[in-house]
Amino acid sequence: MNKPRRLFLLLVTVVVPTVVADNNMRLQDGTPIFIDETSRGVYVLEGNIRRPLWGGVHRLENGSSLTVNGGILINEFHAVNENTPRHGPPGAPSRCEVLVTQVCGSEDKCATHRGCQSARQLLEMEKNERPPGDPPSLITPSSDSCIEALRDIAYFVPCSK
Repeated sequence: MNKPRRLFLLLVTVVVPTVVADNNMRLQDGTPIFIDETSRGVYVLEGNIRRPLWGGVHRLENGSSLTVNGGILINEFHAVNENTPRHGPPGAPSRCEVLVTQVCGSEDKCATHRGCQSARQLLEMEKNERPPGDPPSLITPSSDSCIEALRDIAYFVPCSK
């Protein structure tokens, strides 16, 4: 194994919190998944066959979300109580809009940076969770994921352009 790959795997193992493998984990659409505790690999279960989960942000049935890159778990955001509407300051942008601006840059100057596509996925999920007519300051489950992602500058690298 080459040196950069070993370093990446070491960093992923050290930086990302341990996830307990749970054979009852399911994507929001009901698809069963498995997370290997040792390799941090995330797999879709199709009968007795496991295939790596494609990269991006994935919502689970329990409201949590996973960020996956190259079939490896990068981050896990736990669900919060979805029944209590919460609002940020009036007129404030959504948390995911802030994340996209931080990671992708103004005018998409860092659109190819690691994490930009995942940030955009979270923004789209946040928009879909917000009832029509509600302000961007309404905090949704994806907003909470974006709040956590803003602190994860290892994967959601801030744009410096």
